[in-house]
Amino acid sequence: MRRDLRQENEDAVTAAVATVLLFAIVLSIISGMMAMIVPTMAELQGAVDRETMEGQFTDLAQETVRLSEAGLPGDRSEMMIQPHTGDVSWNLRRGGTWYTATLVEDQTLRLNSMNDLDAVIEHRYPGGDLTSMCLTDLRAHIDAEHRHISPQANGKMLVTPVASLQTSLERVTVNDGVDTHRIRAGNVIEIDSNQDSPAMAISSMPMRAIFFQGDGGMATFAPDSPEPTGMGRSWTIPAMTGNTTILLYSTETFTVVTHAGDTIQSLDSVVQSTVEPDGSQGRIAMVETTITLAESMAIEVTTSTPAHMIVKQGESTSGSTALLDQTGSTSGTTFLFPASSNELLIHNPGLLSTSVEINGLYHSVGARDTARIAMVSGQGGWIVSGSPVQAHIVADGTEASRTASLDYLHSTSTGRTSASTWSNIVGGSPHGSELMIQRLGHDVNLEHLDNIAPSFASTTVINESSPRMSIEWTSAEGGRIEMTAERPFDQGESPVRAYISHGDSGLIDLRSMGEDRCVEIDDRISGWTQNHLPWADVSFLSDGGVIDAWIAGEHPVGLLATMRGPHADDPHAAVGLGWSIPLPRMDYTFSSSVSGLEIGWRGGFVGTNHPEYVATTIEVPPSREGPGPRIAVTIPVVIPDMSLDTGTSDHKTTLTLLTRSQLASISAHEVRRGWDGPYGASIASQDAIDLDSSTDWLTYPGRLDLLNDYVGWVQPTPTSTESIYHAGGGPVSFNLQMALIEHDAVVIDG
Repeated sequence: MRRDLRQENEDAVTAAVATVLLFAIVLSIISGMMAMIVPTMAELQGAVDRETMEGQFTDLAQETVRLSEAGLPGDRSEMMIQPHTGDVSWNLRRGGTWYTATLVEDQTLRLNSMNDLDAVIEHRYPGGDLTSMCLTDLRAHIDAEHRHISPQANGKMLVTPVASLQTSLERVTVNDGVDTHRIRAGNVIEIDSNQDSPAMAISSMPMRAIFFQGDGGMATFAPDSPEPTGMGRSWTIPAMTGNTTILLYSTETFTVVTHAGDTIQSLDSVVQSTVEPDGSQGRIAMVETTITLAESMAIEVTTSTPAHMIVKQGESTSGSTALLDQTGSTSGTTFLFPASSNELLIHNPGLLSTSVEINGLYHSVGARDTARIAMVSGQGGWIVSGSPVQAHIVADGTEASRTASLDYLHSTSTGRTSASTWSNIVGGSPHGSELMIQRLGHDVNLEHLDNIAPSFASTTVINESSPRMSIEWTSAEGGRIEMTAERPFDQGESPVRAYISHGDSGLIDLRSMGEDRCVEIDDRISGWTQNHLPWADVSFLSDGGVIDAWIAGEHPVGLLATMRGPHADDPHAAVGLGWSIPLPRMDYTFSSSVSGLEIGWRGGFVGTNHPEYVATTIEVPPSREGPGPRIAVTIPVVIPDMSLDTGTSDHKTTLTLLTRSQLASISAHEVRRGWDGPYGASIASQDAIDLDSSTDWLTYPGRLDLLNDYVGWVQPTPTSTESIYHAGGGPVSFNLQMALIEHDAVVIDG
């Protein structure tokens, strides 16, 4: 029988096609299964990565919190970090955290853009007036330099480390521009200054400094950790050979303890009755003691209650110093003054005459004029004026003149050591006077006008190559000085620091270059207000450039913002405080079905965007609450070595507590905290997790005024990146600290 080859070929082709189709179907089934299985496997892998690192990062966060809250400088902790499949790295540009506290009832202070590394910050204070904002660099970095530069005058600068049990145990390095010294707490370095070359000290730790010229003088000396009122409980005074007289005064009785080398002295305050500004019976407590030193050393002073301090050094019988009003400003209406054999100078910068009451006796001070008032020997008390004035204690001179003194020219626009505008009444000296201007942060064009020596009126450029200027006059009576400091090219005002010297002797409490840079705020605005930082913009720099700017002080690494405004007839009361701190973040990056997933750890916080980029808080930033309306926060700032890249390698991490500093211990009416970046809303929500059990909040959501069954953090809206500490409408006892922790990593081979 003949085979049909054609049919056989067709069958073969059919079979082959069927086989191919079957194979394709199998492949498509497998592909479909893989399409379903691979994402699932990837998600499982992502879940493994998250679980693996979540526990390690949580342990790291808890350990940093333990060190920051309970450790002492030098304490350390070691841990092993074993990345799974992802990569470990550090990021400086993910922002940080901020806190605010208002000191006036029913007011709110909010901050924004504080850690963006540019030169712009925003604030919101909708319920009241503000006159100025004073900014201080917190120097929240291990290698941050602390700079002091004296006025351009003949004299000596004395510097010593701040005395504290919470500072590093290592020796402090101090560079005077020529030599580098290594000293311990209690030691004092003397650095010569002249008109051509001011004294300079660059130190590795916070320092206290005094500038001394001629035979010495007197100065109002700030506490190591001042309260918003300018008072405090501890001082570190760099003192030279000879006599140092310390005068402490307060409205409350106190005990003072002084340490000078091996000599310890304890004294109780002497109390005098006085009339309070409101007319009621009050008191003033004082301690005056003289310590004689055979060599230069630091004098440590502590008091049991807050007090003001005036320091006298040298052999001079002259000198002058500005008094602080009850709000801590040098321009105000209510001043407490100690008993003294000296006299009072009252400067009235206003356009109208004003009355001044001193212990029940009234005096009149003319418009833009000065009054010299004799003090009753052995009697302190209160100065109460009808409009803002400036009050000084002077040891010599006649009328508005003084023989010799050195002080800041405290601006009437801010009441502080720096400003961008002045309209001041000043005294003169038969031995000549000099006004010295110092650059702070930005180049400025300084416009100067006075009625003392009109021929000196001019516009002067103060820049990096010429960072200071001086104006001299010989009038013994003084007069009025008007100054404005503006950045070139219409970029707005910028602060400078001004000193005024009479004669060739004096003493001044020298502030660091990053402290108290004040800008005026004239408008009442309910919305967000933008302000330019008096520091450089570093947002365009590399990480290395940012760190260099932090170290040198060209850009702040952490900020204290003190908002001042009118309150209780005082023009420059501290009405709100804000703190912002950038926090380097350790990131663990990994992938699942999507890429770009992470787990982040910084400042005691741990968060992740797994799965699907959803910001989730694993560990909230630390805070300790109660008993009662009380909250304490210690911010752990972990500083890594940015040159070390661990990547996917196993490594041993060592955390070492270097310093812990007190930022605030106050009674506040409202405390807020915010968190920069995408995790802010998640943190705020987690902070307020216990609010779910509040019946008042469920009944009246968003109504803090009706929330009576809950004390703690509140997220005001579901999308808010801020938390408010609710205390039922009463004041909150708020304590804020900052701990610097060094992070060191060693890669484990094999």
